[in-house]
Amino acid sequence: MISLLARRSASLLLALVALQLPACVGLGSGVRYRDRVFQTETRRGFELVPGEVARRGSAFAIDARGHLLTCAHNLFGGVGSTLDLRSRGRVVGATVLAIHPDLDLALLLAEEPLGAPPLPLGELPPDSGAELWTVGYPLSSRGEEDARVSVGRASDSAREAVLDVRGEARVYRELLDTGAAIAEGWSGGPVLDAQGAVVGMLVLADGRRGKSGVGYALRLAALREALADFEELELLTP
Repeated sequence: MISLLARRSASLLLALVALQLPACVGLGSGVRYRDRVFQTETRRGFELVPGEVARRGSAFAIDARGHLLTCAHNLFGGVGSTLDLRSRGRVVGATVLAIHPDLDLALLLAEEPLGAPPLPLGELPPDSGAELWTVGYPLSSRGEEDARVSVGRASDSAREAVLDVRGEARVYRELLDTGAAIAEGWSGGPVLDAQGAVVGMLVLADGRRGKSGVGYALRLAALREALADFEELELLTP
């Protein structure tokens, strides 16, 4: 009986997360170089258009007006630069509205509605052992652009990491250990609790380059701090 209830509970949670997926998008930003040596090297070794560098990541909607959050290290350009949001076969342009000065976090504004309800912020951080659902758009050699879900459990351990954010080293001492396996491309994706609310944002995977590893995230308190700063600057107004 307990096993049956557990399976039903897992099915309900999976259905809940599936409803949240449209609010999560993959993003791509790039810059084209005209240097001939660079272009020659890209032809030799990179699976990219010659002369173009691309960066991939994830983002998620926080309101119905088209605002999204992502990691600052996903971006090439600064405030005012543009990038593409990709979801369910659609490509929507977006502009970088702000980059937080203290956190690996950026605020985006989509050029048109994503057609999905935004993700609510959680009221409380997850307890140790609580089930967490991470959502992201991992890099794929086959060019797939579908969201992936990875399940883990919150840990008491607080990860310390030094992140290179746009050429500047930033130390994080209180990253949330999600226990979920993620890979490159998940950065900027949401961490959801059992109610489908956001309780963190993925910033790194503790694994070898190109391999999956345990996902670590900015905590709910950091997201609330950033949103309060953006609201104070009137960046979230219609």
